[in-house]
Amino acid sequence: MAKSKSIAIVLTTFLIFLLLGQMSFRVYAEIIPVAEVKTEVFFNYHWSENVNGRLLQIRTNYVMERIDTVTLTGIPKLTQLRAYGWVEVNGDRIRFLFNTTKYPTDKIYSIFKVKSTSTRTFSGSASPVYEIWDGITFITTASSPLHIEYNHPDNGPYYPSTYDIPPNEASPTTLKGNEKYHRHIPVWIIDDMKKRGNLMSLVGAIASLIAILLSIPEGFTKILAVALGVIGGVLAVLGIAIVIFAEEVLETEMSDGWTWIWGEGKWWRFLWWWQSFGRWRDWGWFFFTTTARGGGGGFNRLR
Repeated sequence: MAKSKSIAIVLTTFLIFLLLGQMSFRVYAEIIPVAEVKTEVFFNYHWSENVNGRLLQIRTNYVMERIDTVTLTGIPKLTQLRAYGWVEVNGDRIRFLFNTTKYPTDKIYSIFKVKSTSTRTFSGSASPVYEIWDGITFITTASSPLHIEYNHPDNGPYYPSTYDIPPNEASPTTLKGNEKYHRHIPVWIIDDMKKRGNLMSLVGAIASLIAILLSIPEGFTKILAVALGVIGGVLAVLGIAIVIFAEEVLETEMSDGWTWIWGEGKWWRFLWWWQSFGRWRDWGWFFFTTTARGGGGGFNRLR
């Protein structure tokens, strides 16, 4: 009897330790080691540029930081993007901060693909598919047989198009939607970005429109500075060259492109606007700066 009791005690003790071991293992298994990897990109450049007939002296001095989270899977996940520094145009300087923890990586890593070279118009048996977005008629990627790079205002390639906007028009056309301005990017701007590998043609067109919308022509250099700093900095820290941005994000099947601007406003010395680009139409970037001479500040983030 005593022997049976001893065996029962030993077995009970063994089972208790076994259960504790399993519980400990489960707790351990749920704790996944996480490491953060920070990548920094430093900018300190000085150059001259002719934009819209103006000779501009441009200087940049800022840091972009990218934070990636790495787990046992070994696949890094971009979790944060931030920056600080200044951009100066003809002595007009803007200091800015930039921070985001919300980042659509699927929109970034899904852009690299084989592009169609079909750019001709089509008037035979076709099935173009349209959508109304912000009150503007868009040609969509569901169309066939001609390839559509991304949904954009219908200026082709199917004939007749809703809007008579030549792909390589001399001056960019702007369509006014319900809430947004749909700004066309002509072929020559895309080509200039790809040839020279810089953003000046694009940001010059952006700054001109924003200055007109806000009725502040004197704010042109400030707007250009913040657009140049943020767009260039974000692309650099992502490792996406300006040429790739032009070809894979902005460029349509007709070699032109589109950008969208909305929510623009101003109060006292401050001005701001939202903007998105090409294939990233639904990814809004917020720009905020000041028109004060000789200094100022800005905060820029991604929505």
